[in-house]
Amino acid sequence: ASKCVDQQAALEAALTLITSVQAGAQLIHDVGYMDSGVTSSFEQIMICHEIIDWIKQYMRGLEITEETLALDWVQKMGTDQSHISTDHTLAHFREDNYPDLLDHHRFDDWQSAGASDLASRATVKIDEILSSYQPKEMDESVRKELQTIIDRD
Repeated sequence: ASKCVDQQAALEAALTLITSVQAGAQLIHDVGYMDSGVTSSFEQIMICHEIIDWIKQYMRGLEITEETLALDWVQKMGTDQSHISTDHTLAHFREDNYPDLLDHHRFDDWQSAGASDLASRATVKIDEILSSYQPKEMDESVRKELQTIIDRD
């Protein structure tokens, strides 16, 4: 129901998406819809994409194995050592979800980088996608079939 890309829009999207996934939905449409479906927003679509990535990571659950627990590394390094530079961390750190749009910097760093809000970061991402998009060439047989359909009217 939100009329603009704001906290209400993000909250509505997050709750709609997570409850749909938890209910077992195979297809969730209306991503990016605003104002009760009257309008749509590219920025809201990008934010929903971020939320969907987060939900997919959450729904994966936790894999509990000897490899994921890494008790051998904990035993080797001890509990009071940093595990950041271990081979195990290096092999697995990218398995987590790292959002594109959400800002996790300290306040001072965020402020010196321009203090952009989520909607602004979504706009930048949209501009990046649109400026680098290269459409795939359509197969000539598909093009002809589409033209036949268009010419029917």
